[in-house]
Amino acid sequence: MTNTAKSTFEELSINSKIKNIDRKSIEEAKSVIQSKLKNLVNNPEISDLEGGDFNLNYKIDGSRPYKFIDMKNPRDSKDFPL
Repeated sequence: MTNTAKSTFEELSINSKIKNIDRKSIEEAKSVIQSKLKNLVNNPEISDLEGGDFNLNYKIDGSRPYKFIDMKNPRDSKDFPL
């Protein structure tokens, strides 16, 4: 991984609500980077909640209304025992 790629991953791994990296935000960063590599999203950045952005994970370059995305990651059913 190049320094630029590592820096991008670390920036996208920050949970904007707590301003820190956590397990969930790491998985979301992996998903948004994979989406970027497949050209599904352009220029993802962490949402700036204090600056008035929507309470969604990332802002992206897209035409209105596609300016923000919220990543969701499936969970293994073993994580939720019955």
